Amino acid sequence: EEAPQAYKSAESVVQCLVLAGLIIPVARLRPVLTLKNSGGKKG
Repeated sequence: EEAPQAYKSAESVVQCLVLAGLIIPVARLRPVLTLKNSGGKKG
């Protein structure tokens, strides 16, 4: 399992990139569905 603490929020990453002058946000997207699987192979 991956530790949630290992990830930064998307908002903080975007904010840093904006402040560095590397990006200009043009849209904000929101997930409507999340899919997870067991990681096993089918077949």
